Amino acid sequence: MLKILIFVPHAIDAVSINHNLVEGLVGSFSKNFSGEVSVQVVAGTGHHGVEQLGDYDIIHFFGCWSREACQISKRAYLRGIPYVLTPLGGLQPWETERHQHSVLFRRQHHFVLHAAVVHVCGKLEYETFTRLGWNNRVTVVKNPVLTSQITFASAAAQLVALYRKVIDSNTQLCLHSQAQALLGTLLQMGIDPHAATLNPALQEKGTGNMIQQVSAFQSEDWRRILLYADQEHVSGLLSQAFDAIQVRYPSLDAKEIDRFESKSKYVEGELVTDALLSKSLLLKNKVKDVFANNGKAEQQLCLALLNLHYELQRHNMPLSHLADFYLLARFSDVDEDLVRDMTGRLGIDDFASRLTSILSSFLGLPEGFWIFRPKEGAKTKRLFTAMTKFGQYNY
Repeated sequence: MLKILIFVPHAIDAVSINHNLVEGLVGSFSKNFSGEVSVQVVAGTGHHGVEQLGDYDIIHFFGCWSREACQISKRAYLRGIPYVLTPLGGLQPWETERHQHSVLFRRQHHFVLHAAVVHVCGKLEYETFTRLGWNNRVTVVKNPVLTSQITFASAAAQLVALYRKVIDSNTQLCLHSQAQALLGTLLQMGIDPHAATLNPALQEKGTGNMIQQVSAFQSEDWRRILLYADQEHVSGLLSQAFDAIQVRYPSLDAKEIDRFESKSKYVEGELVTDALLSKSLLLKNKVKDVFANNGKAEQQLCLALLNLHYELQRHNMPLSHLADFYLLARFSDVDEDLVRDMTGRLGIDDFASRLTSILSSFLGLPEGFWIFRPKEGAKTKRLFTAMTKFGQYNY
């Protein structure tokens, strides 16, 4: 079940058409979709329900030009909580021109820009909003207060589908910390047939504890994990892990799920280890010089590091490529001193050390297979986020 907070500023709620729209939608949510969404409404200047933003999956704002709404939306965005905006005509050209020189104009632009989707109520509003160019994720759901062409039940159904689309498009925002840690262990089990004897956590608690945690997943947890796995190209590895621990999981055809187009276009296939992806002539010459008279296995490992770094810079690295590098680090027979010398000359030794920290903490690569000494700290945390996308928006 999705938990939705609806926020309606006092000035918006004071207009009867707006009040009746929200009241009618909330009534329909409660009557027809109580098993799919749980809705809390905050109207006027009341703060009850707004303080604990982390309790909600989505926030739905109605109306524009509210200082309070802008503040709450900023807090929500920074905390990784997607929000929907229904402008209610507040972004029509005459309204934006009227506020153009006000203090709120910049805040309202930020508010609209970071919305997961903007819901407009008609064709004219759609056309004028798209011309504004502040957000290209926009959908039309008509206002049943103003037209008989749609009922409240139908409008509510379309909004529930919209909420679902927002969450399904940003599942990496919604995975709780326990699920994130568990995903790393499961991926290791899908990658490495000896994971149960290598991972300290599995050695200490055994697979039974993990099976118990996985068995406690609710349908919403499964949906988010499976969609995240599809997004990051690791569905096959998760399937192997579930088969290994004999856990049955729901069937989900990700291709049938309606999602917004992601901002990232991931590289397809396995991590490239036989060619340099970068087109930099300077780097190509350096690689040629460093690789001269060195072994093929050492060259492959260095190319994998260079290509991972390149993909991260271009924001097109799927999580599956981290798994590919685990395989290289785990099973390649290389001269470790030579690899360290080569990465130092290539200027990627710091990256390799931070990557080793992530392979160890997230995927459970044991110390005996570390080529580089792990480095922790804020930079490593940012690298981990860039690789897993945990807490990042897909727009």
